[in-house]
Amino acid sequence: MAQNIHKSALLISSLLLLFLTLPQPSTSESYATRISLLQFMESLSETFPPHSNWGWNDTSDPCREWAGVLCDSDGRVVVVGLPKLDLAGTLDFKPLCRIQSLRRLDLTDNEISGPIPSEVANCTSLTHLMLGGNRLQGLLPGSISSLTNLEWVDVSNNRLVGPIPSGFGTMSNVTAFFAQNNQISGKIPGEMSFTSLREFNVSRNQLAGTIPRGFYNFPASGFVGNPGLCGQPLLIACAPSPSPAAAPAISDGW
Repeated sequence: MAQNIHKSALLISSLLLLFLTLPQPSTSESYATRISLLQFMESLSETFPPHSNWGWNDTSDPCREWAGVLCDSDGRVVVVGLPKLDLAGTLDFKPLCRIQSLRRLDLTDNEISGPIPSEVANCTSLTHLMLGGNRLQGLLPGSISSLTNLEWVDVSNNRLVGPIPSGFGTMSNVTAFFAQNNQISGKIPGEMSFTSLREFNVSRNQLAGTIPRGFYNFPASGFVGNPGLCGQPLLIACAPSPSPAAAPAISDGW
Protein backbone atom coordinates (compact mmCIF):
# COMPACT_ATOMS: atom_id res chain seq x y z
CA MET A 1 0.00 0.00 0.00
CA ALA A 2 2.75 2.45 1.03
CA GLN A 3 4.69 1.48 -2.09
CA ASN A 4 1.71 2.37 -4.33
CA ILE A 5 1.30 5.75 -2.62
CA HIS A 6 5.01 6.43 -3.13
CA LYS A 7 4.74 5.56 -6.84
CA SER A 8 1.71 7.84 -7.24
CA ALA A 9 3.52 10.72 -5.55
CA LEU A 10 6.52 10.23 -7.85
CA LEU A 11 4.22 10.22 -10.91
CA ILE A 12 2.48 13.44 -9.81
CA SER A 13 5.83 15.11 -9.15
CA SER A 14 7.12 14.08 -12.57
CA LEU A 15 4.00 15.41 -14.33
CA LEU A 16 4.21 18.69 -12.39
CA LEU A 17 7.89 19.09 -13.32
CA LEU A 18 7.08 18.39 -16.98
CA PHE A 19 4.27 20.99 -16.94
CA LEU A 20 6.54 23.64 -15.41
CA THR A 21 9.23 23.06 -18.03
CA LEU A 22 6.83 23.39 -20.97
CA PRO A 23 6.69 26.85 -22.67
CA GLN A 24 3.69 28.79 -21.40
CA PRO A 25 1.28 30.51 -23.82
CA SER A 26 1.96 34.00 -22.40
CA THR A 27 5.71 33.60 -23.02
CA SER A 28 5.12 32.54 -26.65
CA GLU A 29 2.79 35.48 -27.24
CA SER A 30 5.29 37.89 -25.65
CA TYR A 31 8.06 36.60 -27.90
CA ALA A 32 5.87 36.99 -31.00
CA THR A 33 5.13 40.58 -29.98
CA ARG A 34 8.85 41.34 -29.58
CA ILE A 35 9.61 39.93 -33.01
CA SER A 36 6.78 41.93 -34.62
CA LEU A 37 8.02 45.16 -33.05
CA LEU A 38 11.62 44.45 -34.04
CA GLN A 39 10.57 43.82 -37.65
CA PHE A 40 8.64 47.09 -37.66
CA MET A 41 11.63 48.97 -36.25
CA GLU A 42 13.92 47.36 -38.78
CA SER A 43 12.05 49.13 -41.59
CA LEU A 44 12.03 52.45 -39.70
CA SER A 45 15.72 52.72 -38.96
CA GLU A 46 18.62 52.75 -41.43
CA THR A 47 20.86 51.40 -38.67
CA PHE A 48 19.40 48.60 -36.59
CA PRO A 49 19.20 48.57 -33.68
CA PRO A 50 19.15 52.39 -33.76
CA HIS A 51 20.48 52.88 -30.21
CA SER A 52 21.61 50.17 -27.83
CA ASN A 53 20.17 52.01 -24.84
CA TRP A 54 16.65 51.79 -26.27
CA GLY A 55 16.40 48.20 -25.04
CA TRP A 56 14.89 46.88 -28.27
CA ASN A 57 16.04 43.26 -28.56
CA ASP A 58 14.48 39.80 -28.56
CA THR A 59 15.49 38.91 -25.00
CA SER A 60 14.27 41.89 -22.97
CA ASP A 61 10.75 42.80 -21.83
CA PRO A 62 9.11 45.47 -24.06
CA CYS A 63 6.80 46.54 -21.23
CA ARG A 64 9.67 47.30 -18.84
CA GLU A 65 12.83 47.85 -20.85
CA TRP A 66 11.93 49.21 -24.30
CA ALA A 67 11.96 52.95 -24.95
CA GLY A 68 8.69 54.23 -26.39
CA VAL A 69 6.58 51.17 -25.54
CA LEU A 70 3.75 51.13 -23.01
CA CYS A 71 1.64 48.18 -21.92
CA ASP A 72 -1.67 47.73 -20.16
CA SER A 73 -2.18 45.96 -16.83
CA ASP A 74 -2.32 42.61 -18.62
CA GLY A 75 1.11 43.11 -20.17
CA ARG A 76 -0.15 43.77 -23.69
CA VAL A 77 1.49 46.46 -25.84
CA VAL A 78 -0.94 49.36 -26.32
CA VAL A 79 1.36 52.29 -27.23
CA VAL A 80 4.34 52.67 -29.53
CA GLY A 81 5.55 56.26 -29.21
CA LEU A 82 8.75 57.21 -31.03
CA PRO A 83 8.52 60.93 -31.87
CA LYS A 84 11.51 63.17 -32.70
CA LEU A 85 14.08 60.38 -32.92
CA ASP A 86 15.43 60.96 -36.45
CA LEU A 87 13.96 57.70 -37.72
CA ALA A 88 14.54 57.72 -41.47
CA GLY A 89 13.17 54.48 -42.89
CA THR A 90 9.77 53.48 -44.23
CA LEU A 91 6.53 52.20 -42.74
CA ASP A 92 5.81 48.47 -42.66
CA PHE A 93 2.47 47.80 -41.01
CA LYS A 94 2.40 44.06 -41.70
CA PRO A 95 4.40 43.06 -38.60
CA LEU A 96 3.12 45.91 -36.43
CA CYS A 97 -0.55 45.11 -37.00
CA ARG A 98 -0.05 41.58 -35.73
CA ILE A 99 -0.14 43.25 -32.31
CA GLN A 100 -3.91 43.46 -32.06
CA SER A 101 -3.77 45.26 -28.70
CA LEU A 102 -2.01 48.33 -30.19
CA ARG A 103 -4.06 51.50 -29.71
CA ARG A 104 -1.68 54.41 -30.23
CA LEU A 105 1.10 54.88 -32.77
CA ASP A 106 3.11 58.11 -32.56
CA LEU A 107 5.91 58.66 -35.07
CA THR A 108 5.65 62.45 -35.38
CA ASP A 109 8.59 64.64 -36.37
CA ASN A 110 10.93 62.05 -37.80
CA GLU A 111 12.34 61.61 -41.33
CA ILE A 112 10.18 58.67 -42.41
CA SER A 113 9.58 58.51 -46.17
CA GLY A 114 7.61 56.45 -48.66
CA PRO A 115 3.85 55.82 -48.72
CA ILE A 116 1.39 55.09 -45.94
CA PRO A 117 0.71 51.39 -46.66
CA SER A 118 -2.89 50.27 -46.95
CA GLU A 119 -2.08 47.49 -44.44
CA VAL A 120 -2.57 50.07 -41.69
CA ALA A 121 -6.20 48.90 -41.82
CA ASN A 122 -5.09 45.67 -40.11
CA CYS A 123 -4.32 47.57 -36.89
CA THR A 124 -7.96 47.22 -35.93
CA SER A 125 -7.66 48.46 -32.30
CA LEU A 126 -5.88 51.67 -33.27
CA THR A 127 -7.35 54.86 -31.78
CA HIS A 128 -4.50 57.30 -32.52
CA LEU A 129 -2.53 57.40 -35.78
CA MET A 130 0.10 60.14 -35.51
CA LEU A 131 2.40 60.43 -38.54
CA GLY A 132 2.78 64.20 -38.85
CA GLY A 133 6.07 65.92 -39.58
CA ASN A 134 7.72 63.31 -41.78
CA ARG A 135 8.43 62.91 -45.50
CA LEU A 136 5.59 60.58 -46.36
CA GLN A 137 4.53 60.57 -50.00
CA GLY A 138 1.75 59.23 -52.17
CA LEU A 139 -1.97 58.96 -51.55
CA LEU A 140 -3.83 59.00 -48.27
CA PRO A 141 -5.03 55.36 -48.22
CA GLY A 142 -8.78 54.89 -48.19
CA SER A 143 -8.30 51.77 -46.07
CA ILE A 144 -7.86 54.01 -43.00
CA SER A 145 -11.63 54.52 -43.06
CA SER A 146 -12.11 50.87 -42.00
CA LEU A 147 -10.48 51.60 -38.62
CA THR A 148 -13.72 52.04 -36.70
CA ASN A 149 -11.98 52.72 -33.35
CA LEU A 150 -9.88 55.57 -34.73
CA GLU A 151 -10.26 58.87 -32.86
CA TRP A 152 -7.19 60.92 -33.86
CA VAL A 153 -5.57 61.16 -37.31
CA ASP A 154 -2.49 63.33 -37.91
CA VAL A 155 -0.80 63.16 -41.31
CA SER A 156 0.14 66.85 -41.42
CA ASN A 157 3.42 68.29 -42.70
CA ASN A 158 4.22 65.55 -45.18
CA ARG A 159 4.22 65.29 -48.97
CA LEU A 160 0.91 63.53 -49.53
CA VAL A 161 -0.96 64.05 -52.79
CA GLY A 162 -4.32 63.14 -54.30
CA PRO A 163 -7.83 63.43 -52.88
CA ILE A 164 -9.26 62.92 -49.42
CA PRO A 165 -10.91 59.47 -49.67
CA SER A 166 -14.69 59.78 -49.55
CA GLY A 167 -14.86 56.86 -47.13
CA PHE A 168 -13.40 59.07 -44.40
CA GLY A 169 -16.89 60.46 -43.85
CA THR A 170 -17.94 57.15 -42.28
CA MET A 171 -15.45 57.44 -39.40
CA SER A 172 -17.93 58.41 -36.72
CA ASN A 173 -15.48 58.23 -33.77
CA VAL A 174 -12.85 60.60 -35.16
CA THR A 175 -12.49 63.74 -33.01
CA ALA A 176 -9.43 65.26 -34.74
CA PHE A 177 -8.18 65.20 -38.34
CA PHE A 178 -4.96 67.05 -39.27
CA ALA A 179 -3.70 67.02 -42.87
CA GLN A 180 -2.30 70.55 -43.27
CA ASN A 181 0.86 71.31 -45.25
CA ASN A 182 0.63 68.60 -47.88
CA GLN A 183 -0.29 68.60 -51.57
CA ILE A 184 -3.75 67.08 -51.17
CA SER A 185 -6.06 68.04 -54.03
CA GLY A 186 -9.65 67.73 -55.18
CA LYS A 187 -12.73 68.61 -53.17
CA ILE A 188 -13.55 68.08 -49.51
CA PRO A 189 -16.05 65.22 -49.77
CA GLY A 190 -19.59 66.38 -49.07
CA GLU A 191 -20.30 63.30 -46.96
CA MET A 192 -17.23 64.05 -44.84
CA SER A 193 -18.90 65.29 -41.68
CA PHE A 194 -17.59 63.22 -38.80
CA THR A 195 -20.24 63.25 -36.10
CA SER A 196 -17.68 63.46 -33.26
CA LEU A 197 -15.25 65.84 -35.02
CA ARG A 198 -13.88 68.67 -32.86
CA GLU A 199 -10.65 69.64 -34.68
CA PHE A 200 -10.11 69.77 -38.44
CA ASN A 201 -7.23 71.24 -40.42
CA VAL A 202 -6.57 70.86 -44.16
CA SER A 203 -4.90 74.25 -44.64
CA ARG A 204 -2.10 74.85 -47.15
CA ASN A 205 -2.96 72.11 -49.62
CA GLN A 206 -4.34 72.18 -53.17
CA LEU A 207 -8.01 71.68 -52.35
CA ALA A 208 -10.70 73.34 -54.45
CA GLY A 209 -14.48 73.75 -54.59
CA THR A 210 -17.09 74.65 -52.02
CA ILE A 211 -16.54 73.78 -48.36
CA PRO A 212 -19.35 71.43 -47.30
CA ARG A 213 -21.98 72.84 -44.95
CA GLY A 214 -20.93 70.51 -42.12
CA PHE A 215 -17.70 72.54 -41.66
CA TYR A 216 -19.21 76.04 -41.41
CA ASN A 217 -18.66 76.20 -37.63
CA PHE A 218 -14.95 75.33 -37.80
CA PRO A 219 -12.31 78.11 -37.75
CA ALA A 220 -11.20 79.52 -41.09
CA SER A 221 -7.56 78.80 -40.17
CA GLY A 222 -8.20 75.14 -40.91
CA PHE A 223 -8.94 75.90 -44.59
CA VAL A 224 -6.65 78.78 -45.61
CA GLY A 225 -3.93 78.34 -48.21
CA ASN A 226 -6.05 76.33 -50.66
CA PRO A 227 -6.26 78.60 -53.73
CA GLY A 228 -9.44 77.04 -55.14
CA LEU A 229 -11.39 76.61 -51.91
CA CYS A 230 -14.38 78.87 -51.21
CA GLY A 231 -17.40 79.33 -48.99
CA GLN A 232 -17.82 79.48 -45.22
CA PRO A 233 -15.92 79.72 -42.96
CA LEU A 234 -13.56 81.39 -45.47
CA LEU A 235 -14.38 84.95 -46.51
CA ILE A 236 -14.22 83.85 -50.12
CA ALA A 237 -17.49 83.71 -52.02
CA CYS A 238 -17.98 80.88 -54.46
CA ALA A 239 -18.73 81.77 -58.06
CA PRO A 240 -22.40 81.27 -58.92
CA SER A 241 -23.23 78.15 -60.86
CA PRO A 242 -23.68 78.87 -64.57
CA SER A 243 -27.28 79.18 -65.73
CA PRO A 244 -28.50 76.36 -67.95
CA ALA A 245 -28.34 77.20 -71.63
CA ALA A 246 -31.61 78.61 -73.01
CA ALA A 247 -33.51 76.38 -75.44
CA PRO A 248 -33.34 77.60 -79.04
CA ALA A 249 -36.36 79.66 -80.15
CA ILE A 250 -38.82 77.96 -82.51
CA SER A 251 -39.56 79.94 -85.65
CA ASP A 252 -43.20 80.68 -86.60
CA GLY A 253 -42.43 79.23 -89.98
CA TRP A 254 -42.24 75.74 -88.58
